[in-house]
Amino acid sequence: MPRSQTKNHKKRKLVWLLFVLIPIIAIAAFIIPIIQTNKRTLGKTVVPDSSLRLHPEIIYPLKNYQRKGNKYIWGKNDCSTFVSDFLLASGKPALKRLTTEDLYRDATMDWHGYKPTKIADIEPKDIIVFRYEGRYGTMQGHTGIVLSTSKNPIVVHNSLSSRGVVTNTLPEFLAIARRVAGTNNGQKMIKAFTPK
Repeated sequence: MPRSQTKNHKKRKLVWLLFVLIPIIAIAAFIIPIIQTNKRTLGKTVVPDSSLRLHPEIIYPLKNYQRKGNKYIWGKNDCSTFVSDFLLASGKPALKRLTTEDLYRDATMDWHGYKPTKIADIEPKDIIVFRYEGRYGTMQGHTGIVLSTSKNPIVVHNSLSSRGVVTNTLPEFLAIARRVAGTNNGQKMIKAFTPK
């Protein structure tokens, strides 16, 4: 085989090898932290045991929250980080740290395997996001994850005002959202997303 054909053959093999290895490495980069985190014991949490059994993917964000100090830290251990960890554990990893502004966008949630749903149709595993005007006129937001329990659905979220992960009943969380959320074209800035 001529030398130029040998070089081309080696290049094709290398490209093929990279084409196969890069996705494997990327998947491993997301899965290994989840496996390692799930090996650690989950300390005491406000999430009911029935929800932990019904939704094991919530364990990863809870453990990460505990590992980061069991408290709300804006930008590092906040509501959107908690939901991003939930997406990762559900097999829908984010390529960057998502903010509530990102989570409020239909396109972002579509990319992560979620579609908009009506507030009246919210079910377990759905994500609720609302936006509001914060200090100095800047838009801020909050988000939570709907979980099943042995009784009624709850929303688990990392709350700045409560200084950490808390649960509310679904009606309580929606009441907070309706009270705080801003408006856009006369509509409250509250969205719910459900897995596709």
